[in-house]
Amino acid sequence: MDARDSSLIDQIQEIRRLNNRLWMDLVRLALEAAPERARDLFRQISSKDEEILALSRQLARFDVMYVPPAPGAPNASDAPSRTL
Repeated sequence: MDARDSSLIDQIQEIRRLNNRLWMDLVRLALEAAPERARDLFRQISSKDEEILALSRQLARFDVMYVPPAPGAPNASDAPSRTL
């Protein structure tokens, strides 16, 4: 990795740090203003995060190829994968 790449990564890391703080402020506000609705939204977000994690795990493996779910499939994390 060269100095430019390192600098870009450092910048992204700092922006993510600031953005995460803003997200947590928004979470606090949502839970204060409408706790039931906020918790429902967080459950939905958590579900999508699980899908992202499943796809990320596939991406991290070199011997697995992602096969997209069929249209209308209920959950992308249930998508089959093929071993190369």
